[in-house]
Amino acid sequence: MLRLKSGPCRFTLVILVGIASCKSRVKKSDSQAENSVKPSPQAQIDTAREVSCRLFVQKFYDWYATPFVPGTNRKAAQLSFDDAIQLKPGLFSDVLLNLLQQDRDAQAKAKGEIVGLDFDPFDNSQDPSPKFQVQSVHVNGDVCRAVVRGVDAGQLREDVEPELKAESGRWVFVNFHYDPGSSTADVNLVDQLLILRAQRAEAKKGAHH
Repeated sequence: MLRLKSGPCRFTLVILVGIASCKSRVKKSDSQAENSVKPSPQAQIDTAREVSCRLFVQKFYDWYATPFVPGTNRKAAQLSFDDAIQLKPGLFSDVLLNLLQQDRDAQAKAKGEIVGLDFDPFDNSQDPSPKFQVQSVHVNGDVCRAVVRGVDAGQLREDVEPELKAESGRWVFVNFHYDPGSSTADVNLVDQLLILRAQRAEAKKGAHH
């Protein structure tokens, strides 16, 4: 053990050694904290995509689910999915847009019968709530899945999960999923539109025989 002679120099040396040791521990601690807290580049990208996806979906529902006229039970401007695909077709993938247009055109030609969707595909309702809120989003690569709930008088009602994909630097809706908590097979808009199209084709074939 090193023994120091008494006198002012001994105390000066002890203090300097202590300061150097403290600085070493602080630098090591700061380095460890930086390595443990700093997210990876991919995590940063995923977080940015989650934020942009949430904003995109919420903006759509804020526009689509217009507020009720004060003191009435009617909306200020009742929008339908037909309005959405006509006014903002760029929000949807080519496949989904085409299927929705086919369903709309077939229903327009039908006389006194329902041959297309009998509910609103974007809010999963026939009597939608006045407001829809994004509850959460999950991004996996270029695909985003959002959880959206209708809100009426503070109560959560409709449950729909839009699915989106990043195309050319922007989000587009590719599908809408319904009853996500169900243990049965996935119920979604694309499948429903394909089923209805097949039924119309079968009915048309039968009418010609």
